[in-house]
Amino acid sequence: MRLHITCIICLFVTLSFACTPVSSNFTRSEEPEIEILQDTKKVEQKSENIYETVVIGGKVYKVPDQWQGRKIIAPSLSFPALTRIPESLSYKQSKLFMLDAANQALQEMAEGADEDQVQLLVHSAYRSLWYQRKIFMRRFEKGKSFEEVVRFVAPPGYSEHALGTVVDFYPSDWRFAGTPAYAWLKKNAERYHFFESYPEHGEPGSAWEAWHWRWIPPGN
Repeated sequence: MRLHITCIICLFVTLSFACTPVSSNFTRSEEPEIEILQDTKKVEQKSENIYETVVIGGKVYKVPDQWQGRKIIAPSLSFPALTRIPESLSYKQSKLFMLDAANQALQEMAEGADEDQVQLLVHSAYRSLWYQRKIFMRRFEKGKSFEEVVRFVAPPGYSEHALGTVVDFYPSDWRFAGTPAYAWLKKNAERYHFFESYPEHGEPGSAWEAWHWRWIPPGN
């Protein structure tokens, strides 16, 4: 009799386990997967906020919106690819350099301007990544903030000067727009394959740099 009752109890327990819903086990196993999906979503949202930065003097700065996505992939330039611009074309006879082909085109353009009684003086030409950082450091020492400097100076790694085909004419500031040199360049520079990189009505957010001109080889 006792054996019969024990068998009935065992059978009841077995049936109870067999009939227990198993969805609770699946629910627990799905919880980590839900968390993973939520984490993935957070990562995707974070990636949308990634922005480019530059390091100057050991400090990280966010690249302004107008420069985002415009990093310059410049070749490593040295002599003899770089040649010195004639002293007669350099402001205060400074030692300025460009790629030889660009330098030759610059000299031809200066001769053309001279024939029209207009003088072109170069204030700045080739600048390395190191030198671009140095410009910022010098201005920081004078009390300028990164935001103030970057309004008219490209962040290191974003300057066309690293290409060796760009010049800033003197004076390299807002005054240049009112000079005979600028008026002459607007009318004639394209004949020598020089172009204003940042015109008055250029890309939204870009500052007007009337003094900044880039030589682009014929056919490019």
